[in-house]
Amino acid sequence: MISRVLLADDEPDLFSSLGRILKMRGLTVDLAGSGEEAVEMACESVHDAIFMDMRMPGMGGLEACHRLKVFQKGALIIMMTGFLEMENEAKVEGIEVITKPVDPARLCEFVSN
Repeated sequence: MISRVLLADDEPDLFSSLGRILKMRGLTVDLAGSGEEAVEMACESVHDAIFMDMRMPGMGGLEACHRLKVFQKGALIIMMTGFLEMENEAKVEGIEVITKPVDPARLCEFVSN
């Protein structure tokens, strides 16, 4: 059961609106504005699901994802991107991808399973 989510994106409007949607579903949501911040938060708290933007300044989503897997064993990790080439790269690594703009219903499907 998913109760705590980490949401990482460098677009504040996007992550705050997605964060509100997840909070309305009764989830605890931690918001990170970068890959580095997401990794720091993952060292401090256990998350059941992680939604990570693939393209962020500094540490990109895939690199952060690899580091997060060390601290968040068993967490559902979903990458978010609007770039087809990055979507394919994540899928090659066996990582689930949500296409941007993110459909709130699709986001909620992941946390309700």
